[in-house]
Amino acid sequence: MKKTLIFVFLFLASYSFSATVPSPGGSGKISPILPSKIQVKVPTPAYYNPSNIKSPFPTNKFFNSVLYNLYNSYSLKMYMYPQVFECNAQTDQSRGLLIAYPETKYYENIINYGSGEGSSTPADSYANKIKVSAYKSIAANDYINCESAKLDDCSDFSATIKWEDASDSSKWMKATIGQGFVFSYFETSNNVFPALEVPYNWTHGASGNYYHLYIDTSTEVGNYSTLCESDRVLIRFYCGEKNTFYGVFAPKGTKFCQVSTSDNRHRIFLDMSNVSGNRYFSIALLPAQSLDQAGKDFKEFYKYAYNFVSKTNVKWSVKNNLNSIFTTTEFNIATTRKRNDIPQNDGTIFCLFPHQSKNCSDAKKYNGSSSKFLNTLRGDLKICCGSSFSTKVKFNGIVPFFNYDISSQAKTVIADSLNTDKNININNVSQENTYYYGKNLAKVANLIPVSDNLKSNKIKRELIAKLKKELITWFKYTGQQKKYFAYDSVWGGLMGIGDPNVDSFGTERYNDHNFHYGYYIYASAILSMYDEDFKNNYGGMVELLIKDFANTTKNDPSFPYMRSFDFYESHTWANGMGGADNRGIDIESSSEAMNAWAAIYMWGLATQKQEYIDLGIYLYANEYEAIKNYFFDIGDEKNILKNAYNHISLGILFAGSASYDELWWKDWVKYGARQYQGIQLLPMTASMLYVGYDSSYAQSFYNEDNFAWNDIWTRFLSIFNDNAQTAWTTFYNNHDGENYIDDGGTASYTYHFIDFFRQNGSLQTGYSSNIPSYLVTKKSDGTIVYSAYNYTDSVKKVDFYKGSEYLGYINVYAKTFMTTEKLLNGNKETKLSVFPVPYKPGNSSKYGGEGINFLGIQNGANIKIFNIAGEKVFDKTVSADNGVFVWNAKNNSGNNVASGIYIYIVDSNGKKTKGKLAIER
Repeated sequence: MKKTLIFVFLFLASYSFSATVPSPGGSGKISPILPSKIQVKVPTPAYYNPSNIKSPFPTNKFFNSVLYNLYNSYSLKMYMYPQVFECNAQTDQSRGLLIAYPETKYYENIINYGSGEGSSTPADSYANKIKVSAYKSIAANDYINCESAKLDDCSDFSATIKWEDASDSSKWMKATIGQGFVFSYFETSNNVFPALEVPYNWTHGASGNYYHLYIDTSTEVGNYSTLCESDRVLIRFYCGEKNTFYGVFAPKGTKFCQVSTSDNRHRIFLDMSNVSGNRYFSIALLPAQSLDQAGKDFKEFYKYAYNFVSKTNVKWSVKNNLNSIFTTTEFNIATTRKRNDIPQNDGTIFCLFPHQSKNCSDAKKYNGSSSKFLNTLRGDLKICCGSSFSTKVKFNGIVPFFNYDISSQAKTVIADSLNTDKNININNVSQENTYYYGKNLAKVANLIPVSDNLKSNKIKRELIAKLKKELITWFKYTGQQKKYFAYDSVWGGLMGIGDPNVDSFGTERYNDHNFHYGYYIYASAILSMYDEDFKNNYGGMVELLIKDFANTTKNDPSFPYMRSFDFYESHTWANGMGGADNRGIDIESSSEAMNAWAAIYMWGLATQKQEYIDLGIYLYANEYEAIKNYFFDIGDEKNILKNAYNHISLGILFAGSASYDELWWKDWVKYGARQYQGIQLLPMTASMLYVGYDSSYAQSFYNEDNFAWNDIWTRFLSIFNDNAQTAWTTFYNNHDGENYIDDGGTASYTYHFIDFFRQNGSLQTGYSSNIPSYLVTKKSDGTIVYSAYNYTDSVKKVDFYKGSEYLGYINVYAKTFMTTEKLLNGNKETKLSVFPVPYKPGNSSKYGGEGINFLGIQNGANIKIFNIAGEKVFDKTVSADNGVFVWNAKNNSGNNVASGIYIYIVDSNGKKTKGKLAIER
């Protein structure tokens, strides 16, 4: 969703290389350069290793503030749960990495995880942080003088950051950190002395806030001295009756030396002078709450401490197991062993987020215990060990639109509204940017299936022409028009150009790209279901938009891999550059993220390209897991929304904070709650029914406050708990109210949507099908209604299941949405039907397709076809797959038969059926 922030942009005219300008193919065209007013707003990635990090640069990642941030600092806070990291850049201090494990603090409208220092609602003082720095010698202020922290390398859920002396590049330090990591891994050049520093106002071993150092829990190290020679020390922070423990693991022969400084900073050097080659060490956050338990964890973590993570990798897939569709995500962690002189277990120790724990069966429990966890803003993260784990998530189906027997009352109301809505000025937007233009495109697209369902063919043609014209304007750059897409070769992405003088909601910083462009893809998908010409000529542009934010190809020369989606957190990050402040990156509109994933899926349906169907399914199913755990917090354990927080949902999720309100319209008190919650619902289409999966929560969510966006809220109300009649009445009686319809909605679409559920009942889960585009509802009298959309070019046998129980099937015609209360039983003979009649080869209407369907035919049946003169043109004993045979209108020699009337005779086990068919070429 949109947001309005004040940004200061830095543009550098030159950079070492650029991404490759892509070509959409077909009739589409993009501008290879950005207009100057946009170009100056695009930030330049300043701090990276060009040998490992190449354009197109990653955006929307937890480490992006190292590449670029608004304050030209070394980085903002980076939230890689369970820990928080920050590249330090304070004046007259050593440069390095801050590591912290803060407490979660709850307030009425906001929750913080160490993100609020200096704000009115801080999480805590970060008292338990460690700073890791690099020095040229063991001396108080002889630190390496690096001008920045640089992104040295990155993989799917980890990153390596490098500090390098400005005058001597042979002096450096690197840190590898990652999501779910409890270890941080460090390497330095052999002429550098790493140091651990603790806050200046802490004392060693005194009362109040203090820290202790141990070789083990029975051997405490003294103060201000050469502490010990050991390969490990345990650090204990004590603050407000809370213990936090870190283990530090180094090579054999390391000396830990504590140096007193004039500013009373406690600095512990790791003297590895006797270690050959580059120097290394790891720091682990221990889950212990007591000193006794810390000692046990300290010994266990030692068994993994020298397996340094070298790369992280995610593999995802979608599988149809006949009676259900599942997505699988495999998380793999590659390690390099630094020591071979001591026993080491394989793999490393890591944390699972709650959404992962619930859907994971193969993660190895740490030390045989399932009760070890670290508490964070994402809830309790369970500690596991090994080198991989996987999650499995069920997909519940998505239909692109509804087509059903409209009730007589609703037909009049919908038709009257459509006569007004058809005149929408597609160019009338409140702000000329891709967000508002995109909402208008989707608004018109939604009216096409409505007019089709009403059989209002003239209106349908008008809407198709209007939408097609506007999308072609955007998708075919001529150098003249105001609206088009241009390519940014710095970061590698597309910029939708409306009016370069208006607020674009940060799109130049890769903010909200999937929100904005999702509407374009959605509109293009629906249009392509009705217009083959548009699909064939401009499909390449649609697929470039998908690549911009959901590119599935690693090392693509034009777009980064999976820009918007965070595999580990399982949701979108809308903000591209690491965040506007120390709250980190964020996502406001979880529903507009889901709309983008549904749009990709629908594009797959429209084009019958399985890769887009699977991509949409994967992202949709997995983002929902994050939404229900972190935005809605559905379940008994309450991962986020608890204690003093006074609401049942979020308005915005930051990396390091959670808030009920938004970054926009903060002062709109009149509609506040419905806006804050409504942004988790819109655009509320047929493809977004996930918000009603948990009907009990949905009812509570609806009941929380007063109205705004009446169309969105009544569509939402209609899908659960038999509320559709109430939703109809509420919308009908308030059609003239202020803020009645969102600027992406219409009255006719809302009435059509609500009436579907009035006729067919409330949304049901627990059912599955052999195709992804299905829906099951239940009427108030208990009658189950089965719906499916067949996106293929021939009739489809659609099976339905409840759990593992097979319920039956329906035969759905090509490119058709079908609803029924009665499933067919696979053992019963079905009546033969032949369609389409007439058959029009090459036609994109319902009379086109792959050929003439013989539905309800048996295996081994013989089909003879004669022309009107009685001459046999086709004779074949057929193999009928799922009771269907498709005749391609060719004779037995493989040549096209002529236009005309034909007679068919089907002989099945001696039973003959005769009929007529027609072909128009």
